[in-house]
Amino acid sequence: LFRSLVYQSFVPLLTAYFPAGTVVLLPLFGITLTNISIFVLYACCTHPFIDALLLMLTITEYRKAFFTLVGMSRLVRAFD
Repeated sequence: LFRSLVYQSFVPLLTAYFPAGTVVLLPLFGITLTNISIFVLYACCTHPFIDALLLMLTITEYRKAFFTLVGMSRLVRAFD
């Protein structure tokens, strides 16, 4: 559970704060990158998906239930 909480603290940094901060701060230094603003939208939208997936894959009981539900019960034994 602790490992999952540590991972969950870094996911918002990579998917929301870092891309949004880059888009806000780069124009202050005179750097304009239009392609990064497109990436920020998708990065912020994927945050809830990545957060939930991270929880399911790091907690053992959730991982077993997820792989069984998806039909990949052979992977349950591989990750144990």
